Amino acid sequence: MSPRGQRKTDTSLPKAPKRSLLQRFLRGFALIIDLVAVAALLVSGYAGCVSPLSHSSWWGAFPLAFPICFWVVIVLLLMQLLWHRRGALLLALGLVACGGPVLTYFPLHILSPEAPEGAERFSLMTYNTYSRALVKNKDTGLAEFILKENADIVCTQEAFRLAQPRRSAEAQRCADSLKARYPHIVFGGRTGTQAILSKYPVENIHLDVKVRNFPSGDVAAYRVTLPSGRKIAVFNVHLYSFGLSNTPLREAAENVREGRIVFNKLRTAAEGRAREVNKLIQWLRLYGGPDVIICGDFNDVQGCHAIRTFADVGFRSVYPEIGFGPINTYNARYLYFCIDHVLYRGDLEPLSIRKGRLKNSDHYPLTVDFALNER
Repeated sequence: MSPRGQRKTDTSLPKAPKRSLLQRFLRGFALIIDLVAVAALLVSGYAGCVSPLSHSSWWGAFPLAFPICFWVVIVLLLMQLLWHRRGALLLALGLVACGGPVLTYFPLHILSPEAPEGAERFSLMTYNTYSRALVKNKDTGLAEFILKENADIVCTQEAFRLAQPRRSAEAQRCADSLKARYPHIVFGGRTGTQAILSKYPVENIHLDVKVRNFPSGDVAAYRVTLPSGRKIAVFNVHLYSFGLSNTPLREAAENVREGRIVFNKLRTAAEGRAREVNKLIQWLRLYGGPDVIICGDFNDVQGCHAIRTFADVGFRSVYPEIGFGPINTYNARYLYFCIDHVLYRGDLEPLSIRKGRLKNSDHYPLTVDFALNER
């Protein structure tokens, strides 16, 4: 017991200084920004679940904003970890709530799967060549890349035929090498620019591709017979394009009218792709069979309405299954999106996927190695 009259010592911790009005305002403002960023992440991440035909066509354009929203949330999260823990918690919860789209855009598969013992293997490449001939008189880079990659099946979009007059000796050599490596070459689709080059026999599936079904896109279908006798249906697609070549993004940012043109094109393209996908689903039910691959230029990102619609009929996207980190397959006009995809269903199992660095086009090629399991 302390002696009488002795003062008590104050052992309590000093009180934290009160935040100033400016500090409270800044924290509140930052919290509002966090809420907006999380809301945009959720909307863009799950917008592909909504059909742009039955609802507003804006829903078809929102998935394109997901990569931007994702990185904005990541940057805000790192900043809030140092400044405002409650804001960081809100952002982290937003990422968890959007976990499916996040892992689709940013998969975390470090190890590649191994092929089952005794399974047949083959490789497939898809590449939008941007209205180029497979072999040009002065540019043989595309043909040389295809020969070097040595995929068993090559699907190209917007490709011209091999035959060209006045071909140089080098171009002729590349053309002869392609024909020798790929004895089965078929050009098809509504525009005749959907091509397949295959080491194995190819049967062309005749689709009634009309302008009303594919006003801005194209598709060709084939049935490839592998050495074991198993048949794989391959749908080579080029879905409705954005059509942004005449409206640079810089002008859209500087001019309100140009910006409206860009947004209207995005909405129109979203509706067009939805109609094309509905027609593709009909053809898949008629001609698909058990083992099917859909590859090509989708002109849309992972998690879009098209890929989600194909998922409803049993298709899985290769890159989220075995990839690691984000990937872009488009390299023009600062639109670094992944809009080229390979989907599959049946007894197929993807083993690896790699992006080529060839810059002969505004797209990058993708090559996938598959294993075909026993039924």
